[in-house]
This record gives sequence, structure tokens and C-alpha cells, in this order.
Amino acid sequence: MKKTTLIITLFFCSFAFHSKASTSMFELDYDLVSSELADLSELENYLSINGIVSLGELSLTDNIILKKLNISKELSMVSPNNLLFRIEDMEWGSFFWGFCCWPIGVFTVLLNDDKDSNHKISYLIGLGTAFIAYSPTFFFRPQGWR
Repeated sequence: MKKTTLIITLFFCSFAFHSKASTSMFELDYDLVSSELADLSELENYLSINGIVSLGELSLTDNIILKKLNISKELSMVSPNNLLFRIEDMEWGSFFWGFCCWPIGVFTVLLNDDKDSNHKISYLIGLGTAFIAYSPTFFFRPQGWR
């Protein structure tokens, strides 16, 4: 019986080792990649010729490259009017996932593709708040608790 089981197992394992994976998924179309990156190469050439140019200077000259790449001067994150995250953007449900139950919040907020960046930032703020709020209990315990 042991020999029969061994022969059947080896028979099925031989099919597993003979199967080949399709390499079409890993093939790369170099023409498509170069056509997609042509506009970025043009921007790189422009910047190498003209030196370091800010986005504001490029938008003042009404550069055709910015129009091709669909870049606007609203991308500047330095201006105070265009902050990355404000209190109005806070998603309180995600904040409480980070504050109260962060291990499950990793799956419900961070790894969830349906959540946008405001949800994820709110989760991380909640996690940081919980760490700051609960850290004294870990580091500064009374003498009788050890």
C-alpha cells in the first residue's frame, strides 16, 4: 500500500514539475514604454539645457511641455493655500480605527483600495495620537506594577 501511494504521489508530482509558466505576462513592450516616457524625456532635456527651473517659472513662460504632461501650477505644495491635509479633511471613522483598534484598522483602512488618502492619513494620525496618549503607561509605571 505504501508503494502504491508513493507511485501515485510521484506520478502527480511529475506533472507539476513539467508544467511551464507562461512568459507573456513578463514580456515588456519597449516601444510602448518609450512612447509613454517621451514627454518626460523632453522635459528632462529642457531642464538639462536651461538648468534648474521652478514650476512657477515654467508656468509663467506657458511651456508646451507642461501642457503635454498635464501639469499645472496647483501642484506646488509649498503655498499655504494648498496644504496637504487640513482638519476639514479628517475622516473621523478612520481616525478612531487608528486610535482604538489599530490592528484591525490596518486591514479596514490601510490595505483597503477603496479608501482615499484622507482616510489613510486620518488613520495614521489616530495611530500616532494613541501612541502618544498611551506611551506614559508603558514607560512611566509606578513601582508596584513591575
